[in-house]
Amino acid sequence: MSLLREDARELSSRFGTVAGSKGGAGAINLFGIIKEVDVDRQGVIDFQTKYFNLNELYLDQNRGFYKALGSKSLLSQPLHSWNPITLYKDFKKLMGRMKEKNIEGNMVGEGTIKGGLYVISPTDGIVYTHDENTGTQMPYAEIQAVVAKLLGKELTEEEANAKVSSDPDTAVCMSRETCGEN
Repeated sequence: MSLLREDARELSSRFGTVAGSKGGAGAINLFGIIKEVDVDRQGVIDFQTKYFNLNELYLDQNRGFYKALGSKSLLSQPLHSWNPITLYKDFKKLMGRMKEKNIEGNMVGEGTIKGGLYVISPTDGIVYTHDENTGTQMPYAEIQAVVAKLLGKELTEEEANAKVSSDPDTAVCMSRETCGEN
């Protein structure tokens, strides 16, 4: 299972620029869009400083970004299993991985509308879209390949094969697409 804070940390470590800079050779500008701020200001500050490398966040009061992604609800996503023991074990694995990575969260705010990711070229507009599928990590290597193409770079073998942990003890499946039919 992958959560927003985990994805934000991974994306900002791969692509994000340090606050105040506007990219440079081989860098891109990374921006975040949030749907609420008044519910938990400290949570937004913590997210931006601890997990998003101080990259810019923008408030989408009208939720246009979320509407463009289909305003999909977390509650509409099917479970990979109806077995409560399997679900509990997967949740425990997730919590263990978050603890290992020192990722803390809270249960404040709306939290049921799924987000996603756009890679936007200044000349070609949206060149890549990823809809959030809670429980699966973003395809980081695929995103990195799209970014490299935009920058006119070829990925090194190490970059092309870079993956987040595939250790079965830390991988948690939460969808039929990543777990198969359980």
